[in-house]
Amino acid sequence: MKKEIFKVGDRVFHACHGWGEILSINEDYIRVKLIDDVWCFSDKNLLSFTEYTLQGFSQERPIQLPEVGELCLVSYDDEHWRCVKFQRYDKTKDNQFIDMNNDGWTFMKRIKIL
Repeated sequence: MKKEIFKVGDRVFHACHGWGEILSINEDYIRVKLIDDVWCFSDKNLLSFTEYTLQGFSQERPIQLPEVGELCLVSYDDEHWRCVKFQRYDKTKDNQFIDMNNDGWTFMKRIKIL
């Protein structure tokens, strides 16, 4: 079974039609609600999570980072977790999630406060 990049409700961009929201997905096409119309795109490679030009685009899902100082769970190995305050994200490092003590972590989960 092929892994689907997109999900219903995702906000996507198409170079000719602009921004829209995915209404449904099947094997042949993706239905996208645009500002005042609905289009069916059979070529999923033209949809992107970021606005693009002919120079390139991204189908990599954006990382949703916490606010500075927000509590989150972090881990080096996805097995042993610690609660820390988030400081920044540095995509140039192996341990990209940096806490307030300037320690880097490989994995991060946001904590939902009820």
